[in-house]
Amino acid sequence: TALTPDGLMQLRNARYELDFRPIQENCECPCCRQYTRAMLHSMVTRETVACHLVTLHNVHYQLQLMASLREAIRQDCFPEVAGKLLHRLHASEGGIPGWVHEAMASVGIDLQSA
Repeated sequence: TALTPDGLMQLRNARYELDFRPIQENCECPCCRQYTRAMLHSMVTRETVACHLVTLHNVHYQLQLMASLREAIRQDCFPEVAGKLLHRLHASEGGIPGWVHEAMASVGIDLQSA
């Protein structure tokens, strides 16, 4: 499972069998620079190296995400950035779960207005 700005990517899914794009466009991680979704799809159930490659991407993604959230804090726009991120990540699930709304509200962030 790869992390992307649009949510989780299950590389075992057949729809990636002929997808010759990287996990994430414009990602500079070693995995995205050298491997396609199709290649990872073909390896993911047979070779453990696929898990290592996807982990490289996931760590890179998380580091980039944290850097953008730190910058949002510096720019005093964290609630808006976090709200947009959460709405995008949970769009395919029918919306942000209630517990996330409650957790964010507990620190003064209203996701309804974000």
